[in-house]
Amino acid sequence: MKSFKKKKVYIPIIFLLIIFSTYVVIDRTSIEEVHNDSTHVLFNSYEELFDNSDIVFEVVATNNTKNLTQEVDGYPEGYTLTSVKVNQVLKNAGNVEIGEYFEVAEPYFIWDKGIVPGKQKITYDGYTELQGDASYVLFLKWGEGINGYWINSLEQGKHNIDGKDLKEKEVMENKGQYRTLKNEIIEAFNEQKN
Repeated sequence: MKSFKKKKVYIPIIFLLIIFSTYVVIDRTSIEEVHNDSTHVLFNSYEELFDNSDIVFEVVATNNTKNLTQEVDGYPEGYTLTSVKVNQVLKNAGNVEIGEYFEVAEPYFIWDKGIVPGKQKITYDGYTELQGDASYVLFLKWGEGINGYWINSLEQGKHNIDGKDLKEKEVMENKGQYRTLKNEIIEAFNEQKN
């Protein structure tokens, strides 16, 4: 009879452990993508984007990122700082000290939903994040609120130059204005290298 009572106690404990383990796995692995609409400048040309940027450089993205978030009026806000390896500076309007690595603010962040399992990856207007080990020409603008440099006008200021960023290729297919701008930037960048 004692053996049967012990089994009665273990069954609920095992059941609770299974539920808890499932919750932990879902919380750590489930990321829901949320795309917020955003108003941002669409540049007509490479020259216009270049003139309206504080820093322009060729970089290789790293996988070193910092997620910075806060809750404002009950809603999540934030951005991600990504470290990039600087290969070539094309413009430095403020004579900012640019070392071998530089932190760039990207318009996306990961938000922990609290007790609800899983996380949310919140992006603005379909922005796609920098991919580690991919090469880019980045156009940056000073952000007073973050005391750092943002990628200028979302996808307008981020251009993959080695074909490794497959998500950016999708943006090119879906946004004709961006495709035209990127082609002009790649052409100008290649001319500057020669």
